Amino acid sequence: MERAGSGEPRLDQLRSWLMAGWVIEEPVLQRSIYHGIHGRVTGFEVVVERGGERRVVALRDVPEVQNFMLERGLTVLELG
Repeated sequence: MERAGSGEPRLDQLRSWLMAGWVIEEPVLQRSIYHGIHGRVTGFEVVVERGGERRVVALRDVPEVQNFMLERGLTVLELG
């Protein structure tokens, strides 16, 4: 069963979509959000589908989101 109230609002939204029957389309895309003198920041774009309709949610690259991806064994495609 999915958890609610994680502290990551977009991850919570994704979980609610999954509980409503939406399905993640793989691969999940990982791309740079910011490049700076201290390195780069990345995020994930997750596409979900249900009945021919698609939605996209962007998630921050934080441990909770990484764990979500790992727990589900999702394929992630890193875009440069």
